[in-house]
Amino acid sequence: MKLYQKIGIAVWGTLILGTIMLFVIRPDLLNGANLKEYISDNSSELKIYYATICTLRCLTLIPATPFIVAGVLLFPDDLNFVFLVVMTTILLAATIHFKLSRVLGFDDYLNRKFASRMDQLTSGMQKRGFLYILLWTMAPFLPSDLAYYLAGISGMKYWTFISAVLLGGVALSGVYIYMGKNFFEWMLGM
Repeated sequence: MKLYQKIGIAVWGTLILGTIMLFVIRPDLLNGANLKEYISDNSSELKIYYATICTLRCLTLIPATPFIVAGVLLFPDDLNFVFLVVMTTILLAATIHFKLSRVLGFDDYLNRKFASRMDQLTSGMQKRGFLYILLWTMAPFLPSDLAYYLAGISGMKYWTFISAVLLGGVALSGVYIYMGKNFFEWMLGM
């Protein structure tokens, strides 16, 4: 493994561990009551905070779902803002993971470790990659970041990949955001 790949993996791992440690040390950052009070006092600043946190999520393997739910709960009267932030960060995360999979040498590692399966993956992604990524992105409980890495190392064309992510992300996020508001109103009496 090359030095820049080792450094990249070390930085990536440090960001993930740092984020986890931050929330372990300061769980109040995720406390709903504190956030609700902050919303009433600082709505515009909170939107910046929310967009920043969602953007930082792109550098981790944390799923977008909790951030979508938080956005719906925090901004029930501005769901278009939540949708814009969520879709922007989904596309950003997809691009980062797609590109990093090649730069960090995950393809070399997986090709050494799982040569025959990697041939199948590459062949399948080149033939039906758009459909695979579209369906994977639309599946609520599958780790999308894994699909992004696999697409990146499979040799799939970037524009085919990002188009599938966009369509799948719009479908799933639209359901989560716009139907989620109705669900939370019904469940929580918002």
